[in-house]
Amino acid sequence: MVTTLTFLQHLLNGIFYGLIYALISTGLSLIFGVMEVVNFAHGEFYMLGAFIMYFIFSFTGNFLFAVLGSMAFMALFGVLVNGSIIQPVIKKSWMAPILVTLGLGIALKNTILLIFGAKPIFISVPLTETVFDLFGLKLQAARILILFLVPCLFAVLHIFLQKTKIGKGIRAASQNRELCDVLGIELNKVYTATFLISACLAGLAGSLVGPIFCLTPTMGDKMGIKSFCIVVLGGFGNVKGAIFSSILVGLVESLVAGYISGTFKDAFVFILMLLTLLFKPEGLLGKRVGIW
Repeated sequence: MVTTLTFLQHLLNGIFYGLIYALISTGLSLIFGVMEVVNFAHGEFYMLGAFIMYFIFSFTGNFLFAVLGSMAFMALFGVLVNGSIIQPVIKKSWMAPILVTLGLGIALKNTILLIFGAKPIFISVPLTETVFDLFGLKLQAARILILFLVPCLFAVLHIFLQKTKIGKGIRAASQNRELCDVLGIELNKVYTATFLISACLAGLAGSLVGPIFCLTPTMGDKMGIKSFCIVVLGGFGNVKGAIFSSILVGLVESLVAGYISGTFKDAFVFILMLLTLLFKPEGLLGKRVGIW
């Protein structure tokens, strides 16, 4: 009985981590699928969203308002980054966006370090202090929220991409950007919407995770690298692949940490990526035209 409960607990933890990874890696995969740009500042977007949430929460004391405020800020920030940094260099060379996003990530990290310092910041909200016991399984209210909220969010994103005009434009750009120009689809608006969604999802992930763990200026380092590995696993530009790979990575990490050692859980992610590159370089879900 204890063994079964322990295994189920690890599974729940793995799904929780996988959904957080999915929020981050989906945005990264979306940008590459539409714009063919790898945003190496994506981990810092996650970190920035967490600190913006903390800043708003410290003044209002309202966690929901702080999360929504962080999402709104990150959406605006994504639009500004795309317009002022990405678009001016995207046509110059394939390396230019990589270099500017690397520089942006360093600048964001050092700015937060200068403002908030290097000491970890812990946030106490009712969601993290409430723990439910369901037939022996320990479920924190904040984790339950994520387990229900994130799948609903992905369902909304799917409907947005399938049914709305801008969503159809994003899918069209992911399949054939040259044809979009011929058909009169405004790629600048598509790119702006893509970066907005990506930054908003990363900021939401940081906002939700912040109270569960802690905030540091370097919290985006490991997450950025891990999300990149997840995108490689699922196939670059494949949003469904990113979501599937995120859940897989979360489960593998949780089970490895529970039954082998927490020290080696990150190593298994890179082993998975290496094996994928060696035997299935197009990604676990295979090649796909378009993002969804």
